[in-house]
Amino acid sequence: MNSSKHTGFTLVELAVVLLLVGIMGSIGLTALTAQMANATNAATQKKHEVIKEALSTYLRKNKRLPCPATTNTGLEDRQAGNPGVCTGLFGILPYATLDLPKSVAIDGWENLFSYAVSARWTLTYGTVADPVTTTVAADAFGVGADGDIIVKDRPMVAPYTPETTLTSNAVVLIISHGKNGLGAYTSKGTQNVNPEAGTDELANVTVPTWVRPAAFYLRNNTDNSTGAFGAFDDNIQRLSANTLIEPLIREGALKSPEAMWEEQIADINNTLIGDMFLRSRCSPLGYQNDSLSESAATQQARFITLMSNNDIPTTDPWGGTLTYSAGGFCRLNTDGTYKTSSCDSDCGTCESDPIEAFTITTTTPSIVIKPQMLTSIISAKASLLAGCKTP
Repeated sequence: MNSSKHTGFTLVELAVVLLLVGIMGSIGLTALTAQMANATNAATQKKHEVIKEALSTYLRKNKRLPCPATTNTGLEDRQAGNPGVCTGLFGILPYATLDLPKSVAIDGWENLFSYAVSARWTLTYGTVADPVTTTVAADAFGVGADGDIIVKDRPMVAPYTPETTLTSNAVVLIISHGKNGLGAYTSKGTQNVNPEAGTDELANVTVPTWVRPAAFYLRNNTDNSTGAFGAFDDNIQRLSANTLIEPLIREGALKSPEAMWEEQIADINNTLIGDMFLRSRCSPLGYQNDSLSESAATQQARFITLMSNNDIPTTDPWGGTLTYSAGGFCRLNTDGTYKTSSCDSDCGTCESDPIEAFTITTTTPSIVIKPQMLTSIISAKASLLAGCKTP
């Protein structure tokens, strides 16, 4: 009797095989998806670094940062005028102005990076205004200047408060709008649909007026779009003043705030002393008359004019406002004595007690400026007394 052998698979065996193949395929697909996501994130992070280097190079060359672009041309956009302030402080990365190819300005999800900047960092200081130069030192870039961009986080557990301020002085933000791309500008210059109202991602989206929001948000990523404050996958790089400036100071392209202040206060003192000895009565700036009658406001106005004429800022490198006060005399004599009243009249015996020639103060709390004592000036500049009046 012949016996037949079963060489095929039963339905149960086929079902098991298909199940295993499905499981393995699912595991492989999940791994592949994760690998692709990691590669996309890595590519985006690499472009963040390239952009940061480009901003540092631009700052080294121009002593300012570019304004945001408002079109996909990648050119910074300024208003007409002297100075030409930025059309807005939050827009598209100005990749062309930074001399970057457009490919670097596109994140791993094929959307353009958004770019926010602090206003003060977009202008230089000078005595003559032009489209990128202001005559107001407090409005211009300085090595001691901070940024003013605020970035916040929030807990994702009810009641979702308090919010945490991650920084309040960022100079620049570079934003990739992540995988969902909500609110991002595409490489063609069209804007993707915005995130829903009330979500944290909406705060990180540019608006038609290019106005910078009061605060940006950076929190843990989540795909849960139904949760409070929505899904979140924005990738934000924060650049501080130190991040941008310290490398340039180390390589000698910029001076440190301390070194700049040492030079600035020396220039101020020398200019005020020189001005004092140019006057017929060798009186300090602010006491041009026969008495000590000029107001503090008049003295300050004269100080600002003198500094401007000599291309010296009236703010310190940290942005503090400098204030001038004249010493308490209105005539210096050839023998080093001085008068405090009726300064056009000679005197038999004038005063010689120690007295300040002038004082400079600043609103930066950490800076203490020594008053310029008249005795110290006379000791260092004795030969200049010959141009003063005799007692």
